[in-house]
Amino acid sequence: MKKVLTFYLGQTLFGIELDLVKEITRNIEYTSVFGAKNYIKGLMNLRGNIITIFDLSAIVGEECNKENIRTKCVVLKSNFEDSDNIGFLVDKTGEVIDVKEEDFCELPQNTGESKGKYISSVINLEKEFLRMLNLRRIYNIETLEGMNK
Repeated sequence: MKKVLTFYLGQTLFGIELDLVKEITRNIEYTSVFGAKNYIKGLMNLRGNIITIFDLSAIVGEECNKENIRTKCVVLKSNFEDSDNIGFLVDKTGEVIDVKEEDFCELPQNTGESKGKYISSVINLEKEFLRMLNLRRIYNIETLEGMNK
């Protein structure tokens, strides 16, 4: 069994393994960084730690909820990929669910290449599909640098 944190970007349900998550912060304030790439929203001071805030919807190509101010942030553990402190904005947090290994399914072949490369698997829940993100691929610096070329 794996514990999975679920969240929404727009109307789409995504998930990541819970052991990668440090915390979820709400009503955050961040400072924009002049000249930053379009997928970097800014920097946030979280109890003395500077967190780089990513716009996950820009990376995975998902429409976000324009009416939502998007002040909820999932902060990843600092030992994730030996990176600095990073987090990403979400429209709505979901639940923590238990998922069996056999419930993880490969991506359908008709998944678009841009979205498919950041999704490691899908899980068929009762009412919707859960797309499991491949955070290692998302936060690979070569992938991020290649987005704006």
